[in-house]
Amino acid sequence: MKSGLKERLASLKAGETGGVGVLRRRDASRIAEGAVRFVIAFILAGSRILTDMSPFAVGFTAAAGTPVAAMASLAGALTGYLLTSTAFVWALKYISMCVIVCTATLIFHETEIFSKRWFMPVFTSFVAACLGSVAAFDAGWTIPAAVCFSADVVLTGGCAYFYKIALSPWSGRFNLEHSAEIIHTVSVLILIATMLISLAQYHIAGIISVGRALAVLVVLLAGYKGGVSMGCATGVAVGLAMDAAASHPPIFCMAYGLAALVAGVFAKQGRLIFSVMYILLNACVAGVSLDSPHVPG
Repeated sequence: MKSGLKERLASLKAGETGGVGVLRRRDASRIAEGAVRFVIAFILAGSRILTDMSPFAVGFTAAAGTPVAAMASLAGALTGYLLTSTAFVWALKYISMCVIVCTATLIFHETEIFSKRWFMPVFTSFVAACLGSVAAFDAGWTIPAAVCFSADVVLTGGCAYFYKIALSPWSGRFNLEHSAEIIHTVSVLILIATMLISLAQYHIAGIISVGRALAVLVVLLAGYKGGVSMGCATGVAVGLAMDAAASHPPIFCMAYGLAALVAGVFAKQGRLIFSVMYILLNACVAGVSLDSPHVPG
């Protein structure tokens, strides 16, 4: 009798200990996820194209999916916009978008319509259109203002759509035989490219751009793992992101794409040959364009 009671007490204690361990692991994973989302949103808030457009952190906040993730993304976006902006009025527009989008996640996350893949991208574009129209009216609806307004609306909703896919579980393989894998690969590439836009403005020793150095490594990995087609696509996409960040003609687009194209031919010859060819091609392009006025420092 006593031995049976002791066994039951021991099993209950073991169950409680195991339950606490599971809860601790869940809390740790949630904290880690929140920290990662905070950092990504912070980086995306510093990504600017066409001089003063920065819709990427808004789209990332909209792609959170859960209230906790949305608040972590909101905190990162607010911190990023406030620290990287030179004009508070400019930052206030995107901060307002992030707050509204996060509030919508808190309100609608338990409804059926929120589970629809199109809901948050459409809602985010609507918010961007409402708030962006104020700046467009202030500029007199000139052609440049209308183009920037349209691009802001489309990019905000588009980023919300593709970031959501990029953050969903992924095999990590560059399998281009299935449409779902293609969409996921493209979505991850979009997230990486938009983050590199922000990192491109930071330099090591005033010479080496952090974003462009990482872009070279991303294209190198994509070309080696995915071959010529994946390497070229990644090189062009990442190059366009670097060109958009610098507001210059498509120098990096051609450089990364060409290097990935030629080096991809040697992808099956081994890592060493592939890496050497890739580095040589990038060095040749850098040497030829060294005196070009369109290449940013």
